[in-house]
Amino acid sequence: MPCQSAAAMVRAAFAGGYAVPALDIETCDMAEAVLAAAERARTPLIVQITPRTLDRLGWRWLSRHLRDLCDAAPLPVALHLDHATSVEAALRGLDHGFTSVMYDGSHLPPDENARNTAAVAEAARRAGASVEGEIGHVGRDGEPPGLDHLTTADEARAFAAATGVDFLAVAVGTRHGHSPGPGGIDLRRLEEIRDVASVPLVLHGGSGVPDAQLRAAIARGIAKVNVGTALNRAYMGAVDAAAPAPRDVVERAMAAVGAEAERVFALTGSAGAA
Repeated sequence: MPCQSAAAMVRAAFAGGYAVPALDIETCDMAEAVLAAAERARTPLIVQITPRTLDRLGWRWLSRHLRDLCDAAPLPVALHLDHATSVEAALRGLDHGFTSVMYDGSHLPPDENARNTAAVAEAARRAGASVEGEIGHVGRDGEPPGLDHLTTADEARAFAAATGVDFLAVAVGTRHGHSPGPGGIDLRRLEEIRDVASVPLVLHGGSGVPDAQLRAAIARGIAKVNVGTALNRAYMGAVDAAAPAPRDVVERAMAAVGAEAERVFALTGSAGAA
């Protein structure tokens, strides 16, 4: 099944009360593992990678290989560029065959963030791709907690209307990396955003969220859940320096990543939706 835009699958999840798992990968074997797990679980899937990883490993060959893997999957799959912090990087993703891109201008003043996101959204529409934006700022390990900025309902409504995004990342208490936000997800804030936003919502920092909170967030409008750190932990936890050959290390790591992916599919309610 050809790789597709993420917009339709996220809208279907929003209407159906589940969330599409959006899994950040850092290597081709991780991509193969999550795609195989998705086929077993019969779930739609968004395979994600960051510009930082592409910068390190090579945009041209890695983008092409990931697109080939996603095109060959017998289920709905989107290839998504996660956290492009410049318009140029987002456009580069579209040029390299990504069917969905996130422009992350959350570090900028809101007006500049909206202008840049709208420009990326226009380019994505011309390419037949979907676009994600972020208003508020979901912090990450290594950043001072004071940089976090929780999204207000008014900000979300205005940003979605001004930019034309297909789905919107909001800051409601999670953080990227190993540590969840100190107070967990602000479910009331999420409800207020859902009630006024015109697009499905995205939760970043899904690895640190307790299961019950994640389900509660999905019930309140989250239709795309990003998970990366948990997959990295699973991969590295399976690496065995005493393994007889590199292929044995990779095999164990892929199995661990696949198992973690299937746990995410069950939590998001997406299993069986493809």
